[in-house]
Order: sequence, then structure tokens, then C-alpha cells
Amino acid sequence: MNTVVEISDILGLEYYYATIKFIPNAMLLTQPAGIFTKWLDQCIILSEIEDLRAFTENGIAKISFYYNNVNYTFIDYGNDIISFLEKNL
Repeated sequence: MNTVVEISDILGLEYYYATIKFIPNAMLLTQPAGIFTKWLDQCIILSEIEDLRAFTENGIAKISFYYNNVNYTFIDYGNDIISFLEKNL
């Protein structure tokens, strides 16, 4: 599934267009094939995710978590990403 993800760390906040894929025990975030966007190639080990929370902000559904001191936030832009993540996380 393709979506936009906010990734923030001590250096700041970045937005990435990403393909999300789940494999056993991990979530992969990669740059979508054939699309010129910022480089992204992350493997997030599900058992190492911290502070996982689903919430609504200004009427918009979001899921956020920390992995290796980096915050990942997924926002529902109408592509049903929140349901997809809730089923797999």
C-alpha cells in the first residue's frame, strides 16, 4: 500500500511517499517503484516498536510510533491506511 509518512528525529521532520509492506515480524517502508521521490528504505522490526498509538487530530485519523528514537506518523488521506496498519501492527 502506498501512503505519505511523517518521519521525525532530532534533525527535524520529513515527509516521504512510501510503499508499506509487511513481512514476518517486520514492516518495510520503501520508495515506490517507478516514482521519483526522496529515497526511503527502512525495515522496522515490529517487536521493537514503542509508544504505538492511534488517535484523531482535527478529525483526521492517525497512527504514530517510535522506532530507534525516530517518530513515524501515518495519516489517513482517504486511502484507508489506518485500517491497514491496525490490522498488521
